[in-house]
Amino acid sequence: MKQNTWFDPFYVLENLSEEDKLIQKNVKDFSNKILKPMVVKSNRNHYFDRELYKEFGKLGLLGSSIKNHGGAGASNIAYGLIAYEIEKIDSSYRSSISVQSSLVIHPIDTFGTEEQKEKYLPDLISGHKIGCFGLTESEAGSDPSSMKTTYKKNQDGYVLNGSKNWITNSPIADVFIIWALNENHETNSIKGFILDKNTNGLSTSVIENKTSLKISSTGQIIIEDAFVHAYKYIKSQTKKEIEFVVILLCNAVSILPETIDKGIEILREKKDFDSAITVTGFNMFSPIRARKIEKDGSLVPFV
Repeated sequence: MKQNTWFDPFYVLENLSEEDKLIQKNVKDFSNKILKPMVVKSNRNHYFDRELYKEFGKLGLLGSSIKNHGGAGASNIAYGLIAYEIEKIDSSYRSSISVQSSLVIHPIDTFGTEEQKEKYLPDLISGHKIGCFGLTESEAGSDPSSMKTTYKKNQDGYVLNGSKNWITNSPIADVFIIWALNENHETNSIKGFILDKNTNGLSTSVIENKTSLKISSTGQIIIEDAFVHAYKYIKSQTKKEIEFVVILLCNAVSILPETIDKGIEILREKKDFDSAITVTGFNMFSPIRARKIEKDGSLVPFV
């Protein structure tokens, strides 16, 4: 059996399908060629280029597990690998993909009507339109049962009022998935609605001077007597959270090895009294504890 490493202790990468390996390689190459050169400048300027969504779409990164309306039909593992590689560059880029895929495309594909799917999915999957997920509020956080945003049914549809905060993509979004309770705030009355950016009564603002996720376009959504036609109501709100949780885990796992690799790369270049610098920052993980870096790049472990 091939000996495992601290980087892949459970042989995950060894057991990927050939298709998944190819997807991971393509995403890694794209990340290093397109995203990596711009990440520092974009981070300093708090800038996200919305044209990147079209590049994501061309590569099949948006709604990658969807098998229709232009989706790549890739495996859920491949979706995790996409997040894994993009996260290595910056969490803002990963967030832009996972919000579009898991929180906008996924609910429309899973719970939407055929009319909704035909109208929204092709442009969202291709990256020609950008979506956001309006759940979080200033007071309620991400607890749907405590939302202040409400809807009132009338003859032709619904009238929405409320606000959402810290919403990824909202300042640049074309499609808004908005969650609300009825006027009595009954916890079993939660409904989702699809709003277009030109909806009367819908506006957004940008959150400035963030201390993290600086590249991501994050903002507030204000909804004042916004009318939504009945056909834009998402009929089912059955919970299906496993996919998104897996993606978040892939994000967390990818950050550690990338940070360690970059740290080792820097330390290889540093010298202290004409010797390789001592490695002390990684001693919490026994497989990578080291005293110094040899000329061939290998780590000499503590005895």
